[in-house]
Amino acid sequence: MRNSNQVFDLLTKIVTADERIRVMTLEGSRVNPNVKQDPWQDYDITFLVTDVESYLTSDKWLEKFGERIFVQKPEGMSLYPPDFPNGWFSYLMLFPDGIKIDLTLVPIADSQLYFEQDPLIQIFIDKDGQFQTPLEPTDEMFWVQAPSAQLVEDCANEFLFCQYLC
Repeated sequence: MRNSNQVFDLLTKIVTADERIRVMTLEGSRVNPNVKQDPWQDYDITFLVTDVESYLTSDKWLEKFGERIFVQKPEGMSLYPPDFPNGWFSYLMLFPDGIKIDLTLVPIADSQLYFEQDPLIQIFIDKDGQFQTPLEPTDEMFWVQAPSAQLVEDCANEFLFCQYLC
């Protein structure tokens, strides 16, 4: 299994060689100070790019990441509606050595929306020096909240109603 330095070296080469990529960020558990680091953590990476559509015409550009044993493109699937705003596109990639990279392409024009939607973002490369990483990342927005009494009652009602129908 590649170590994190090897993965970040590969990502740096990819970003440096592609003029469409203006910013690369890391988010998720690798940024969260409250998460114990382990070798199986995935890499949640975002490229802020000048032209998302140019990546979508062919997956050939993914060869730069190396051999993949699995690729999923949630925004390209019809099974579930996309989670991201229109124009954002993600690739969930699994590699033979166990490394998993979740890569999201975001139009540079959506950078404000992107940085506002997640407090666990660390800027890794900013070719134009436009952005700053927040000083203290926080995971508070992801904390589990106790359900309201009304929500518990509604769930119980739905469960019982469905059981009655079966």
